[in-house]
Amino acid sequence: MGDNTFNVAGNVKPLNREIDFLSGRQPIFIGEADPGVITSKAKWRIQKRTYSGTKLIRIKWAGGNGNFDKIYDDRAGFDYTK
Repeated sequence: MGDNTFNVAGNVKPLNREIDFLSGRQPIFIGEADPGVITSKAKWRIQKRTYSGTKLIRIKWAGGNGNFDKIYDDRAGFDYTK
């Protein structure tokens, strides 16, 4: 999966990751949060990925930012920008 950490003021912090593949092999939604946070808490940052065939062409963030204030269970209902 690659590096699953987040740099906060020079300190590397481990993150939990949830991945929703929807269909096919490419991940569509990727959520990250502190270890132990359940998917129904507003403590996630969520990205949505868009593909052209198998090529990743765009990554957008829920609510237009990478803040850890989203509910992963609601991932399909967010507006994704930037």
